[in-house]
Amino acid sequence: MESPVLCSPSSSVSSEPSSNGSNGRGVRAKSTSRTLSRSRFGCEQCKARRLKCDENKPECHRCEVKGFQCQYKITLQFREDLEKKGKKFGREGVWSKNKRQDRDNFQALIAKSKISYYLGISNQDSLKFINFNFNDVKNYGNYLEPALQPSIIPRDLFEFSCFDYDSSLNYALNYYVGHISPILNPISNISNDFLQREVLHGTITMSPGLNINELVQYSQNFTHIFYLVLSLGSMYLSKLTDDPNGWLAKAENFQRLGLNQLYDLLLQLELDINEDEITASTDILLSFTLLILYEIANDCNAKWTLYLKKCKKMMNSKNFIYPTSDLEMSILKFCLEFLFYQESMGRTACKDTNSFFLNFLNKNHKKNPKLIQDSEDGKSYYDQVINCEGTVMISWMGCDVKLVNSISDITDLSFERVNKKITEQNYLLLAHNIADRLNSMKLNMSIQDFLIEMGSFNNITAITAEDEVEVNNSDLLIYNPNIDIEEFCFILSCEVKRLSTLVYYECCLLTGSPEVAFVNKTVKQIFKYLKLIVLKNDFKWSSTLIWSVFMNAVEISVLDPECESYRYLSLQLLERLEVYSLGNVNKAREIILNVWKKRDLNLNETMASDLHKSRNHNVNGNRYLGYKNDWELFVADENYRISL
Repeated sequence: MESPVLCSPSSSVSSEPSSNGSNGRGVRAKSTSRTLSRSRFGCEQCKARRLKCDENKPECHRCEVKGFQCQYKITLQFREDLEKKGKKFGREGVWSKNKRQDRDNFQALIAKSKISYYLGISNQDSLKFINFNFNDVKNYGNYLEPALQPSIIPRDLFEFSCFDYDSSLNYALNYYVGHISPILNPISNISNDFLQREVLHGTITMSPGLNINELVQYSQNFTHIFYLVLSLGSMYLSKLTDDPNGWLAKAENFQRLGLNQLYDLLLQLELDINEDEITASTDILLSFTLLILYEIANDCNAKWTLYLKKCKKMMNSKNFIYPTSDLEMSILKFCLEFLFYQESMGRTACKDTNSFFLNFLNKNHKKNPKLIQDSEDGKSYYDQVINCEGTVMISWMGCDVKLVNSISDITDLSFERVNKKITEQNYLLLAHNIADRLNSMKLNMSIQDFLIEMGSFNNITAITAEDEVEVNNSDLLIYNPNIDIEEFCFILSCEVKRLSTLVYYECCLLTGSPEVAFVNKTVKQIFKYLKLIVLKNDFKWSSTLIWSVFMNAVEISVLDPECESYRYLSLQLLERLEVYSLGNVNKAREIILNVWKKRDLNLNETMASDLHKSRNHNVNGNRYLGYKNDWELFVADENYRISL
């Protein structure tokens, strides 16, 4: 009788015939059929030797006997890391129930669209239709106009052989849908009941941005808009791929297709003819808005300011065609808000004149039936958003329009500092009025009730009051489990912009500088909020905070012991924001570094006090007028042409 064979995990069974005449196959079958299960949670020594571990803590039996150092290690895998490598997370892609979802997702639809194409009809004259009428079908050359457009891709795009449609169209449009659209329409509403009811007390309403569905629907009637959308997506792709020149060429070709349809209007704008002779409409304004986004993406090319001035010229024309539908009206409002925002934020650094884009709807309110129909109690759109009670947050702005209007007023009033037509008393009255408006915009919530300050794990303290926050290297943590983190961070970012505006007000209109106690304290507080929102989280709408980072980075005091730490934090914030920005981070970083260099070269501890004393009064005894303050000396420059 054959005796049983016992095998250890490290032993092997020979395939040579045994001495009793058997060929050994039966023995090998018995040994291999018995599997030794090893736990995935064993120690590192047992895993390396492929031995079963008893998993005793702190040392397993084998390591204790052998005298090895017993270590247990757990490897965590995160979804984001695996998806970047093109791998599935966990069991995804293995379970059969996920296969149908993969077939129906957006990427699968794009893949199917690659094999779709237009087929020319050669026998048009032989076609017969039920209820045929001349107006039912219109003949345009070699194709028939379908009753329902079968694709969002314009037909005449296929006349050009310079594009690889399988990649260019799909990638460019997909990038716009996946990355650019969430920036222009991040949060449509505050859905968290606890945050809206208990924290904000229902005082905030959200206004949406540019909806991608509305844009695609609108572009069906104006193909030049679709070309410019593809051009914008290709421009951003040129910054992310290994073939930037190829995507840049595609972006220029798409833009050329769109501009060809705007040739007559562009010629009128270039000839500098009378504004009243220019005929424009909402689709033209949207096209110029997309062109501005394109130039901002192109490392903030100065051409974006030229397009901005052309938009102003179009809006001042008496021949502007007003919207006739809700879709067109919402697009017009977005365009005007976008132009107003870009100009107002950029003017803080480059000191340009105001175009008053929002006044267009106020000035032409009674001329347009659609504006009257959409108004509340006969109020114009301008009155609804600027002079209304409560807070109306524009999602892609990351703040209230009233705050942007106050920023614009600060810039306008700063021009009066060197204008001898105003007295210092009247100047201060106007400045204090702006300050009162900024204080009234403070959110009806106590932020400190939802944050704790973590200096270390052994020292956790709650923030007691806004004016008592001592800023150091500690971090902030949201500890209330009832609120949605993203929505709370969005509300916190709105407060960050308001505080940044106070810093701008103090430094631009008054005698503020980085060494002033209020400015220094507020800047540090804002950096703590920015660190929580930007570095501790990953929200696509965080690009709305570029202006706040810029405003506080240029006001870091060189005399502060933590100056270098805050400068490094500023660069970290810009690097994170660059992923979701519209392309203006490089220019902002360049200006910030230049301001730091000027401060380092012109200010030191010994001359700081004398310099501040000399700035407080000019030769005529005025404290606020007639001289260049800190902002004008170190930050503002009309040649910047930056978008913030």
